[in-house]
Amino acid sequence: ENQQYNKITRMATTTNPIEEFKAGVTACLRSWSALRTAVESGWGGGERESQAKADDLRRSIFEIMNGSQYPIPNFDEQDLADNLAIYLEEEFSVTLEDNSEKQVA
Repeated sequence: ENQQYNKITRMATTTNPIEEFKAGVTACLRSWSALRTAVESGWGGGERESQAKADDLRRSIFEIMNGSQYPIPNFDEQDLADNLAIYLEEEFSVTLEDNSEKQVA
């Protein structure tokens, strides 16, 4: 029992917060129905190109929120929500009317 506790403790202390953040962002974007529908339907110029655009969105979030500065100067939750909405409109021709970008941000 003590070995199991030590193993769990060791795993918890070696976890990289940036990797956890990236996994969370990835999970959040994959579960966002507006983005998922746009990608699966190929609204970004076909299925492969749509997936590439979704990956670009994820990477751009990682670049902005890379952990080098906190808080990020001149960038807040509303800025992220606006960027998400603009990206979906420009890259997938999706106009969000459900405010889901605010939930995702």
